[in-house]
Amino acid sequence: MVNILNSISNYDIKQNTTLKIGGNALLAYLPVTVGDMVDCVEHHTKQNNEINIIGAGSNLLVASKGIDGVTILTKNLKDVIQIEDDKIYALCGAKSSAFAKIAFEASLSGAEFLVGIPGSIGGAIFMNAGAHGQSIKDIIESVKILNLKSYSITEVPVKYLQFRYRSTSFFDKENLILSAIFKLQKGEQNEIKERMDFHLNYRAQNHPPLSEYSAGSTFKNPKGHYAANLLEKVGAKEYIENNKIRFSPKHANFLYNFNDADSTDAVRLMYNMWEKVKKEFGIKLQPEIKFIGKKTEEEEKLWSIMTKH
Repeated sequence: MVNILNSISNYDIKQNTTLKIGGNALLAYLPVTVGDMVDCVEHHTKQNNEINIIGAGSNLLVASKGIDGVTILTKNLKDVIQIEDDKIYALCGAKSSAFAKIAFEASLSGAEFLVGIPGSIGGAIFMNAGAHGQSIKDIIESVKILNLKSYSITEVPVKYLQFRYRSTSFFDKENLILSAIFKLQKGEQNEIKERMDFHLNYRAQNHPPLSEYSAGSTFKNPKGHYAANLLEKVGAKEYIENNKIRFSPKHANFLYNFNDADSTDAVRLMYNMWEKVKKEFGIKLQPEIKFIGKKTEEEEKLWSIMTKH
């Protein structure tokens, strides 16, 4: 049975996103155990309610008109991280950066690149997050999933998870990430620390600070190109939408909400730069961030153009 004590009506979602944009969720649910999460999903899918899952709220744009149905926030599913030999078990709500630090403390190598990624383990798996030639699929042994039709829980080996660049088709429709087992390698702490410092220093020098309201990479890198380079060449760093949102002067592929922008401001900015890149280079960039919630007619139109393959 769903524990209604963990349900909140008209929940302020934007405070749970790194971009700080979004209206209220009609009904939000903050499970504290995997069992709570499974019960919530089963209860609401049987009622044909739309379900949205939000982890750390990075790589996410939420519609300013809000979200219907039920929104499950996994931020309380973060404390269970267990280590056995060279393997680490983590719940979906665990922070990627915290996971990397725990691996370091256990002298386990392979997760160093996660230290600077502001997201949850579930989100990192869903997006196949990565940096500097590594991605999370490289260190996963298996993922425990909930099937949204049968409500069965299954542990799936990595070879069946259909990872792609910054996405995986396995979770798109029918399966929800609950937890994962990662296989790392024993290493020397000083060497692991050096690699973590490299990733942190690189992000500090090349990415906007985490104190700025951003959402990570806005567009995926097209084959043979870097989206940031293309955007910079068409003037993305100089363009400001409605005196509220722009691409970061430090990195042309990071949105920067500096003056209480709404989702329409963000989508207009993205589309304007998308159109410029298409005209200048003949390349149709694909959004990397996800856009959820009740879109306006304009937002729906512009988003559809940008995401059409």
